[in-house]
This record gives sequence, structure tokens and C-alpha cells, in this order.
Amino acid sequence: MSELTSFIPADLEIKKWGDIEPHYKALEDSDPQTVIGLQRLIRQYSDLICVVFENWGRAGINYWSNTLSKRAKDRMELLLNTMYAPMQHAGHAVEKKS
Repeated sequence: MSELTSFIPADLEIKKWGDIEPHYKALEDSDPQTVIGLQRLIRQYSDLICVVFENWGRAGINYWSNTLSKRAKDRMELLLNTMYAPMQHAGHAVEKKS
């Protein structure tokens, strides 16, 4: 599998907030000084969101395909209960830069 982006590894597995937190942190810590730097930040943030939501979408499909699966239910609950709030907070910090 080729790299999805130059910012996110193709084999990124998102199982907990700590798996994506460094990517959000890198974007939060960036200080774009030029239009090109800002464009890069926006592209990287968009790539990160795409990877995260694709991962969440797959978890949702797995859950809704078999709502009796404890594993699928636990995965959805983990994503919603432990990742949504920190991701929203970190995303807001990145969005303020643009």
C-alpha cells in the first residue's frame, strides 16, 4: 500500500487517541509564515481528518453490519467516548491557525 499522504502513514491504525494525537500536535505546533506554509497546514489537516473519518467509517460499517458483535460495539464506544472530545478540541486549535 502506498502512502495516503506525505503526512499520515498508510498503515496508521487508530485504536486510541494517542495514535493520532502526535499528528494533531504537529499541526498545532506548526507556525506557517507564508501562504504556501498555510496551504500545507490546511492540506495536512484535511488529510488527517480524512484518515480519521475513514477509520471511523469502517468501524461504523463493522458495527452496523453486525450490531450483536461485542467487539464492533466496543470499538465504536471507544472511538466515541475517548477520542471524539480530544479530537474536536485539537481540531479547533488547528483551525484557528487558518
